[in-house]
Amino acid sequence: MVIADSTVLISLAKVGCLRLLKERFSYVVIAPTVLEEVVTGGIRKGATEVARVQLAIREGWISIAEMSDREAEIASTLVDVSGLDRGEAESISIVQARRFKLIVDDREARSIAASMQLEHAGTIGVLLEMHLGGHISDEEFEKYVVEVAKVLWVSPEVIAEVLRRAKRKNR
Repeated sequence: MVIADSTVLISLAKVGCLRLLKERFSYVVIAPTVLEEVVTGGIRKGATEVARVQLAIREGWISIAEMSDREAEIASTLVDVSGLDRGEAESISIVQARRFKLIVDDREARSIAASMQLEHAGTIGVLLEMHLGGHISDEEFEKYVVEVAKVLWVSPEVIAEVLRRAKRKNR
């Protein structure tokens, strides 16, 4: 099972490939604050891609986690002691308690996840997994990487590395 943070959902929805999460993981969980950030915040901003996330929730392959008191406490502590926002902190606390995989793009959130020995990846990493697993073609992979890089800052080093790994697969 996987838990996705806001930037992942927004980025994939903006480029029209949110469905890849369903194809790769079948079922995606989001934290309550992530729902608020993506859907409520997106509607307030007039973001049309929110409809894709809402459809996925209605279809049932994206669900909202009910957080335990312990998960909420861990999230609050993470917010207090780090630069994480509430959605990232909730996502990490859920992953820690339930041993899901975390998909998050924020550098500090990934660093904290790594220090807690939590399985994690970023949006571009999930696209690479999809490509290496044969779920998307070379052309789709490159297109999605370019499109995601237009809506989400991705370092040139990361883009170069994932393209290199993808090309190595084809040898």
